[in-house]
Amino acid sequence: MHAARSILGLVTAAVLVAACGSTGPTPVPSAAAQTASAAAVVVTASPAPSPSAPSVTPSPSATEAPSPSPSAADYGAMFSKAVTDPFFAPHVVLKGVATVAGQMVATQGTIDVNDGIEHTVTTTIANGKKTTTEEISTSDAKYERRLGVWWAAGKPGAGDLSKVVTGIGGFVDAGPDTLNGAPVHHVTLPAGTTVPGTTIGLAGDAAASARVTLEGWADASGRPAAVRVTATWDQPNTGGATAPAQMTVDLTFEGAAPSVTVPTPDQIWKYRTSTLFHYRVAYPSSWEVKRGSKKLWDSYIGFDGTYFGTRGDVLKAWTVNSYTSYAVRHPGKWSGLANAKATSPTSLRVAGSQGRTLMVHGTYKGQVWWTINAVAGHGGRIYVLEMGVPRVPTAADKAMFAAFVANYSFK
Repeated sequence: MHAARSILGLVTAAVLVAACGSTGPTPVPSAAAQTASAAAVVVTASPAPSPSAPSVTPSPSATEAPSPSPSAADYGAMFSKAVTDPFFAPHVVLKGVATVAGQMVATQGTIDVNDGIEHTVTTTIANGKKTTTEEISTSDAKYERRLGVWWAAGKPGAGDLSKVVTGIGGFVDAGPDTLNGAPVHHVTLPAGTTVPGTTIGLAGDAAASARVTLEGWADASGRPAAVRVTATWDQPNTGGATAPAQMTVDLTFEGAAPSVTVPTPDQIWKYRTSTLFHYRVAYPSSWEVKRGSKKLWDSYIGFDGTYFGTRGDVLKAWTVNSYTSYAVRHPGKWSGLANAKATSPTSLRVAGSQGRTLMVHGTYKGQVWWTINAVAGHGGRIYVLEMGVPRVPTAADKAMFAAFVANYSFK
């Protein structure tokens, strides 16, 4: 069940990566709200026996024996059924805290699972730095958003609560409880159950040393209302020693998830480096690439006519400002468009270098075109970045150009 992997594998993989940056290469989990107590241990909660109908002894008299009373609801079984249901589509809010070698990492975020697709957004705070991560996972692929665009990110994590639950026969009902003032039923795994460290995204020696507990709370219908995961383990560091680590993750189920869409191939970006023009840029992986020459730019062409072009040339007689001023004074010669007009340039940075940006619009073979341009200097070269669209640039067009700029570097 993908929801289970979201709850454990994705959550744990998000937070402790930040916490363990200084403790070694072993991948580690993330965390979510920590109570003031306690390191986790292997689940030892004594399960409450599943209620059953009382047995009835026939009366020796002619009087008919009473009918058995109906069984009480088995919240452990209902909770287990919901968690392992492949059509379970929850919206989950997570909060957590992890500590590795005394370094604390806090995280919060949301998980939405719908039609077998997971959408996770987490914000992590470590060493005073806040980092937001967005991921989408299917059964066989994972994508993450960085620098404003989606990237292929390999395979989803191995943690899967569904396998744990089905492998040990499910949760058991531990009796009534309250959650945020509402009546619920507390459910636990059977006493003595060992939850593998791999379930929370650990690997190697860290997974082998892990002690993980898992408990939940079911609402009146037996559906999950909350899940808490706690864990302790020994985190290997680069020197061969280990550091103590612990985490607590609290997940609250808040209704049904909205629809989740997997990025299409034209939304997945990848990098390309040009040795001719000395730059690296990311572009949509489905776009066509046309290599440039001494006379022609490198071009990246989309399906709707949208294109991105760039080059870096040694232009000894030009500066960024003079080159931009030429574009404003002679927009037709600059762009190759008829009846061209340019907007006033404004400042921006390209790969850390101060630059200028402007737009030019005109016609080419009767078709209206707009170009969004950036000019920057680095290492004695003038770099020009241009994205052209056959329309007035939309907010999405401008965001795409910003993504080209954000993923551009000099080589």
